Amino acid sequence: MPNALRDECFILQEPLVQHIKKYDYRLKRYQINYSIVLLRCYDDVSFSQLSNCVRQTDRLITLDQHTCAIIFDSTNTETGQLAANNFLAHCKCTFCSSQFFTSIVNANQYDDIDTMVPELFTQLHDSIENNRAELSS
Repeated sequence: MPNALRDECFILQEPLVQHIKKYDYRLKRYQINYSIVLLRCYDDVSFSQLSNCVRQTDRLITLDQHTCAIIFDSTNTETGQLAANNFLAHCKCTFCSSQFFTSIVNANQYDDIDTMVPELFTQLHDSIENNRAELSS
């Protein structure tokens, strides 16, 4: 991982952890599952324009000018992936010329958020790096 991207991903993890504590509590207490999608775009996009395409129970969180997270409440692995695909399709229609990188996890697959969030950012990094490798070959 390039140092700048690695450092940036590390810095963004803590704010995300703070936002998902409520959802994690609900998972542990009531078994209400959720999925998290990270979305990164290096173009100047306004993530607030995308807030109208998430359900009221979902949450769009802007982490920095290039990265946002979406918490899809009450989703399992399949429905979380479907929601992420629908959201990404909307992003591509809204910002036609922009390239988006994504990663997704479902909370039920992890023991705790301290394991889940770093994995989410690792997947995002891998998505970005794989695209760079494809472009350079």
